[in-house]
Amino acid sequence: MNRILAIPATLILAAAACTSAPPADEPSPVVSEPVAPPSAESAINAGDLESRLMTFAHDSMMGREAGTPGNVKGTDYIAAEIERMGLEPAGDDGTYFQTIPLIVRGVDPN
Repeated sequence: MNRILAIPATLILAAAACTSAPPADEPSPVVSEPVAPPSAESAINAGDLESRLMTFAHDSMMGREAGTPGNVKGTDYIAAEIERMGLEPAGDDGTYFQTIPLIVRGVDPN
């Protein structure tokens, strides 16, 4: 299975898990000016983020090129963290992943 790592999407999902929406029976407030998002300090802090980034960036992860064992190892780590946070999977067959075609192109050496 080919899996492409999508760090921005993962970070957005993690941020969404740390915020709360108004209950369905309460209308969302109408805001005319941008409002700073609620603090997620109680759910995530600099130390947590640094720990996860250092783990993900460590040489033991073997890089993240698509289609390599390092890519699988990195995406498995992120999926485990997302699962630990309690987010429900929305990928293929109830997983956190979506299978996409991987096309490799190169230059003809001749």
